[in-house]
Amino acid sequence: MANPLQYVERTVVTLWRNLPLVIVGAILLVNVKLHTGPDLEDAAQTRADVRHQLAYLSRQIHENRMAERMQGLFPEGFLFTHALYGLAWCEMVIAEPQAYMEEGLREARFSFSMIDSDVGRSTFEPDMVPAYGLFYHAWRNYLLAKIVAASGAQDKAEVARFQANSKELAQHFAIGQSPFPDSYPEQSWPADACVGVASLALYNRHIAPDYDSLVKRWVQRAGRYQDKEMGLLPHQTQSETAALEEGARGCSGVLNLYFLPDIDPELAVVQFSRFDSLFAQSRLGLATVREYPRGRSGWGDVDSGPVVWGVGFSATIVGIGAYLRFGETAQAQSLSDAVEALGFSYRWGGRKRYIWGQLPITDAFIAWARVQPSDARVMALRPAKLDAHGSSTVFHAVSLLLLVLLLAWRFRKRITGLWGRSHPLSEGA
Repeated sequence: MANPLQYVERTVVTLWRNLPLVIVGAILLVNVKLHTGPDLEDAAQTRADVRHQLAYLSRQIHENRMAERMQGLFPEGFLFTHALYGLAWCEMVIAEPQAYMEEGLREARFSFSMIDSDVGRSTFEPDMVPAYGLFYHAWRNYLLAKIVAASGAQDKAEVARFQANSKELAQHFAIGQSPFPDSYPEQSWPADACVGVASLALYNRHIAPDYDSLVKRWVQRAGRYQDKEMGLLPHQTQSETAALEEGARGCSGVLNLYFLPDIDPELAVVQFSRFDSLFAQSRLGLATVREYPRGRSGWGDVDSGPVVWGVGFSATIVGIGAYLRFGETAQAQSLSDAVEALGFSYRWGGRKRYIWGQLPITDAFIAWARVQPSDARVMALRPAKLDAHGSSTVFHAVSLLLLVLLLAWRFRKRITGLWGRSHPLSEGA
């Protein structure tokens, strides 16, 4: 009877010998997948595609404890899972209420209840002033703001809860000189402030202009503490003083662009133009978003995910929605296609997933990004250019070159054998 280790050894040797063919297969698959994602200009098709993603995420959340599993991997995994899932559903309802109202509001309200629970608060610091910090209050209130908007503010108890939560959140911005209150003890992240202020701006729009002066004051103060070199909101600032701790980054910069249109369209347009000039790029023909601006480099972290060749993986995914918010559908499509290809997406049983379902919080970010609506106010100030950094033709050409090189390497012995054969003249010559 053969030793099982022999089978393992043979398999490893076979794979190693045929590694170029394995890579060839992967390259071919990526090139095909580049053209299988949703057409973002077709809103109905996009929502149908995202609906398959949400079917997968629903099972993961309700049956496979996705939020708890993501908390084991990321500091805010539980809250982010429910926030992104609920927000994606809200955008679906707002865009097409007849098709998604009942299920969408049910799922979004479930996610809000999870965030608004003892479990949802358990990973945040209760002894902060205000308790639990800005990150928790900002994302909780933003999800509730979107639920109220999606439901047309019809649920009086929900509106009352939104009023109470908004009042509680506003306290964060009334304490200290910094426009970026602490998310955690002695840790200040301006992106979280954008989320919180955006939720109050939505309150002004859907309930009453109670926080209009707060939002305007925040815009003025935030402008004074931006990364002066980049002309962008910083990634991290010092607690209380708002002094620069770390300059603009891709992962937080694209996220800010989701919320700034609701806060102040003029500020949003300035921030978008600067961000696009410093962070958008193409790699081998694929549209990507840098994690660090041109002229700077750095390592990946828990916020950015892997950073390879300057590409921020999280920034590229979230960038889809950022460009959609400003009507730049062509660039959003190029980013979306790159994510579709490199994410190795597949659908089974009506459920769509990425990277073999190994990191479903990525699926939640993709779903939320693709259903972002464009903002008419920023588009009026800055008409879309409708061009893209990426080029599928360039990517296919690079892929073809790689295929030729890999196949030449795999069959090099046969090729050199053919070249090395002698061809004697025939006897009658």
